[in-house]
Amino acid sequence: MNIEKINLKKLVVSLSVFILFSVQLVHAEEQAWVEIYSNGYEEEVPFIVYNSEGIKLGYDPRTEEYFNELGEYGTGGQSCIDCIDDTPHTHEAGFRLQDGDYKIELWGFEPTSFLFEMMIVGKDAPKGFNISGVVDKDKSSTITLTYSSVSRDLWSLTRVATFSSLKQDIELAHKVGWIKNKGITASLLKKASAIEASVERDRSTRSAENQLNALIKEIKAIKSKHIDDKAITMLTEDVEYLLKNL
Repeated sequence: MNIEKINLKKLVVSLSVFILFSVQLVHAEEQAWVEIYSNGYEEEVPFIVYNSEGIKLGYDPRTEEYFNELGEYGTGGQSCIDCIDDTPHTHEAGFRLQDGDYKIELWGFEPTSFLFEMMIVGKDAPKGFNISGVVDKDKSSTITLTYSSVSRDLWSLTRVATFSSLKQDIELAHKVGWIKNKGITASLLKKASAIEASVERDRSTRSAENQLNALIKEIKAIKSKHIDDKAITMLTEDVEYLLKNL
């Protein structure tokens, strides 16, 4: 048997494997990797990520099911900088991003506030986003993630709102201490309900825009001793989303 032919064959096979691995590695590097953390301030805040095809990653506390169809999901591993202590209230996930939109649902075990953090790592420098919010048992907060491999300017993390979720956020903001005054809470709830009824009654976009803009001004005008900055940001984002999606 010709030893030189055998060695040459081994060399060709080794080079082929190396080239194939290198091509796969380059392709992988071109895809962005997302790292997600949900830091519960008082209690754990698990979440579920859905891609455009409905494939899931995360934990559903209602059914006590884990989903690892998109990537990896777990708890712990990172301490929340703003949290009271180093108790591992963190849920985390990581997966390869494909172009398109993702829906993320965060769930609570009891009334609690959270900090949702996301880092996208790709060919360019990492880019981070974060959103603060409130959840409760069987009450979720929804966020959308938009990713494009064409432009970083198209990357976004957005709080999704409905009139129901706006009222829920107002109520939970009071429960977790973000809104300290019951009268203010009642006033905001009354206005949110009135705007919802107005929209359902006459479908007047112009009228709804005026009422929603007035609500934003009222939220921002509340004295800081009665409302936390996180509540102002959350409720403002809720109303702005409603304005854009009337």
